[in-house]
Amino acid sequence: LGFNAVNLMVANNQETPKIMKVLATCGNLAPDWGFEQYILQKSNYMKDCMANGVPMAPTIFSLKGKRSPEGLLDEIKARGWKSFVMKQSESGFSLGFCKLKVEECEKDSSILTTYFKDYKHISEFVVQEAVDGFTRNWETRCFWYNGEFLYAIAN
Repeated sequence: LGFNAVNLMVANNQETPKIMKVLATCGNLAPDWGFEQYILQKSNYMKDCMANGVPMAPTIFSLKGKRSPEGLLDEIKARGWKSFVMKQSESGFSLGFCKLKVEECEKDSSILTTYFKDYKHISEFVVQEAVDGFTRNWETRCFWYNGEFLYAIAN
């Protein structure tokens, strides 16, 4: 309990593939491996939440092989965003999280270029319009088991 695929993705050492295989095949995980894979890729559950009316900051899913620093900045500007946050889809613990201003990225193209280079191995970046008040109204994760609320964490 308390150790999952996110921990393995962050560690990313020579043991990771072996442990991932054990987790995928052991059959006694909670949540089960299928659900673990569903939540590991943030766009999976975020798109489902959006489709079901859960409020969420305006979001761009920037996929490996289909993204570029210039293209992302153009899309952000086309949406009229002034500032934005970026994070890695398959991560946690605020790894790869950054808050940027469009104006800064226009003046210094190395900001996004460096981010893209440093995290080129990441399959997906989640890019969201920065929402004022986030430090006062934190992201809240709610945990349920068998339809019963267990607890919530704001971080």
